[in-house]
Amino acid sequence: MRLLAGLGPDPKLYDARLVRQVILDEAQRSSRANLKTMTMALRGYLKYLATQGLCQPGLDQAIPTVPQWRLSALPLYISTADVDRVVASCDVTTPIGIRDHAVLLLLARLGLRAG
Repeated sequence: MRLLAGLGPDPKLYDARLVRQVILDEAQRSSRANLKTMTMALRGYLKYLATQGLCQPGLDQAIPTVPQWRLSALPLYISTADVDRVVASCDVTTPIGIRDHAVLLLLARLGLRAG
């Protein structure tokens, strides 16, 4: 509803500049997660309006994407020495240590990421 107040009451007057400006203004006031939800809802709304002939087709393409950097801090790979050090750090005298050692060894041998 906050986006609609910025866009105005007449969908025929919506253009790419206005849509982008409303999103960028809202980005100053909202969290990233909230903005992502709002842009998704606005894309659906603009697609609906375009199919009904109430606004220009393709306006949903003017909405900027909200970047998500969830995994940006993870390394792409670790060295063989680091893998060996992590696998060797498990205490194999306890059942939990044996389990951890087996899981890490399996991940290392198959080249899988734990996530």
